[in-house]
Amino acid sequence: MSLEEKTEEMVPPVIVRTPKRVPRTPVHRLRRSGFPSKAREYNKRMALEQVPLIRRGFQPASSKREFESPEHASREIKTLALSFGADLVGIARLRDSWVYANRDIPGPFAISLAMAMDRSEIDKAPGPEPLIETLRVYHDLGSVIVNLAQEIARMGYSVVPQHPFTRREVLQIPIAVDAGLGFLGRNGLLITERFGPRVRLGGLVTDIDLQPDAPAPADAAKFCITCRACRDACPGGAITDRAQVVDGVLKFKVDIPKCRPYFHKYLGCSICIKACPLQPGRARTL
Repeated sequence: MSLEEKTEEMVPPVIVRTPKRVPRTPVHRLRRSGFPSKAREYNKRMALEQVPLIRRGFQPASSKREFESPEHASREIKTLALSFGADLVGIARLRDSWVYANRDIPGPFAISLAMAMDRSEIDKAPGPEPLIETLRVYHDLGSVIVNLAQEIARMGYSVVPQHPFTRREVLQIPIAVDAGLGFLGRNGLLITERFGPRVRLGGLVTDIDLQPDAPAPADAAKFCITCRACRDACPGGAITDRAQVVDGVLKFKVDIPKCRPYFHKYLGCSICIKACPLQPGRARTL
């Protein structure tokens, strides 16, 4: 069977274990040297405005709001998410393999949210501007998630927010793929039809009875099989030429040890995002 015929299997792998403590992210480590002041400002605002609310949790109201149908509930949740500022929203039924071990979350539905980064800032990669833009979107998307969590709790339902910067209990990319927001690209990122890989992800897990969205068509990922723009642009050679089986799943796997030095050197890098031709206004040439 050819690689093209196996494209439908190219989805993110299942989680196999959870570290004893939540690891500090590369962005956390970048604070120690050369972290731009504007990025520090967004980080501080998240710590003051959003983290305390998320840690406290969102207690459901004593009475539940009844919806006419799962479709009706989904429409209302999506309308709220978009009104709060999300650019993309989709719904998926939560799979156990997407949840980190020993995490107690309500389920059974995941709401996947994406917010776009400004292309003019990402196109300045490598440099501090993409990092600042990433932190801005983390902050703004975090506000969307907190607001939506508050509304769901007011409706009387359990909700666990998945902040893009401070809380991770589920795998965001496979949820986004299943929720129809895009497909997993060669660069290890979600590729969306509207923004390409130029998005950041977050979401919520809830026990509202929702209507899941259809995943993106299986052939959507075929472009990445022949396109090697991100691979050629990667300064560390971290993006592989061929897909490989990882935990039983055929996918392109980024070589993290090769990526990490340049991620630190370039304050978050973003070169592979900049290089991707699957963005509005950019020619899709091979």
